[in-house]
Amino acid sequence: MEAQAISNSDHEEPNTLLHLGNTTPTSGSVDLIVDDDDPSLGHLSAHPDLWFDDGSLVLQASNVGFRVHRTILCKLSEVFRDMMMIPQAPGEDSDTFEGCPLVKLPDDVTDLTQLLKSIYEPTYFDDLSSTIQDENFVLGNISGVLRLTTKYRFKALRQKAIRILKEINPTDMDRFVVRFTKLLDSRSRNREEQKIATAEEIISLSIACNARTLLPGAFYRLCQILGTDGSRDHLLLGSSNISDLDKAWCLSGRTRISAQVANSGAYLISDSNTPRCNLPEATTRSQRCRGRPPRKDPRFTFEDVVWTSTEGACHKCMSLYEKQHRCRRQEIWDLLPQYFGLGKSWEEMRRNDANWE
Repeated sequence: MEAQAISNSDHEEPNTLLHLGNTTPTSGSVDLIVDDDDPSLGHLSAHPDLWFDDGSLVLQASNVGFRVHRTILCKLSEVFRDMMMIPQAPGEDSDTFEGCPLVKLPDDVTDLTQLLKSIYEPTYFDDLSSTIQDENFVLGNISGVLRLTTKYRFKALRQKAIRILKEINPTDMDRFVVRFTKLLDSRSRNREEQKIATAEEIISLSIACNARTLLPGAFYRLCQILGTDGSRDHLLLGSSNISDLDKAWCLSGRTRISAQVANSGAYLISDSNTPRCNLPEATTRSQRCRGRPPRKDPRFTFEDVVWTSTEGACHKCMSLYEKQHRCRRQEIWDLLPQYFGLGKSWEEMRRNDANWE
């Protein structure tokens, strides 16, 4: 029996993405088994953790077998449920292995292993959430889950996988600021090429799996790694992880964001007093409260600024600057979908994601 997945004409099939990890189990970690009733089926390598003696269904990816429980898969997956309900044509023999139906899947062994572990290991998602600072580890163990839960319509598990990705790449500005600050703190310890590859993987995975609300933050994240001087652009342009169109939108969005950040700084360097300035008696330009908060590289729009009353600014002026900065930061965040050509608003993107479900 061959498994059939739901297709989506608007997007590339999830299983065409770059696969992570080894495609076969490590030597010595599996047992070779053969069905004595039908030797023509050949040998299967029983997965060491996902071959249950009381299983009622055998899944095969490459030459690796997974003996699992049909009722569990049918309860969680629309595709498996519908597939198991298809009646056998008269005179047609179905493949079996040790008395269980055998379903041959075209999927990557590592992806299928991740999917089944997310079903059978109760703490799978909690364990990933607890190691969220190690983004490469988390992505390496969640990408296969998201690909196959999307492909085979495991709705509840797919939502859990997306929640894990949102911990890495938040879609809420306040959470993004917290996460973004941690990324900045570690930027000197990680190679730029690896950080770019991580951002590209989030973009590629989000597009292929219809989790598009992850894209604005992922594109912005890629922009901040590249910087604004063009010195790292070759790392993006030479990559094959995302499409040329997505690369173009990323660079175009960076230009738009940089322009907005530059414009938003104008109010911070005004020579005029603010309405609540502590120095209303100032009569000459040199006496006015002209303090300025620390200037940041435009790519770090969402980095928290340390607001102090140094450089000559009074407390009230600094409070006003801080409020203005936060409001402007929210305005730019709200426009990220437009900057990257993804949609009119975050709300529109959320509706589209919900409609796909």
